Amino acid sequence: MDEEWRPVVGWEGFYEVSNFGRVRSLDRTVVRSNGVSVHFKGRIRKYGVLPKGYFVMPLRSGTLVQNKTVHRMVCEAFHGPAPEGEPWALHRNGQAWDNRPENLYWGTPKDNSDDMTRHGTRSNGLEEWGSSLCGRGHDLTVTDAVYTSPKGHRVCRECKRLRGKGLLT
Repeated sequence: MDEEWRPVVGWEGFYEVSNFGRVRSLDRTVVRSNGVSVHFKGRIRKYGVLPKGYFVMPLRSGTLVQNKTVHRMVCEAFHGPAPEGEPWALHRNGQAWDNRPENLYWGTPKDNSDDMTRHGTRSNGLEEWGSSLCGRGHDLTVTDAVYTSPKGHRVCRECKRLRGKGLLT
């Protein structure tokens, strides 16, 4: 399969994303405030990894910097803008690193929740969701391992304890 490159939506002329999930900057010349022109050669960009395994890329133009997830850039470039009511770029196979267009689709928050259940990637992983471990591997089957936060979210007590000690972010 050949690698196909398309412009990153909103960053046309600066960045492109491929059907392999790679991102590259494009050649460009920038005129600095002192009038000096500087040529930047385009290159394949390295990206960071978020805690849940999603690839993120800082996009820059002058003083503007925007962090975008690679799967969202690929979904926008190869499937068009998110349809009304389906704002989430989702992975069919549940693998955050698999950013091929055929593995991505637009979906609803409920689709995202259903995918997490189906793939076993739900971060608070309660047994009725198919896992007895939280996203960091703590056992949720022991008594009082999970509590409900004031906002109504279920939280792993061990993760909360470690965050309180500054050991988790």
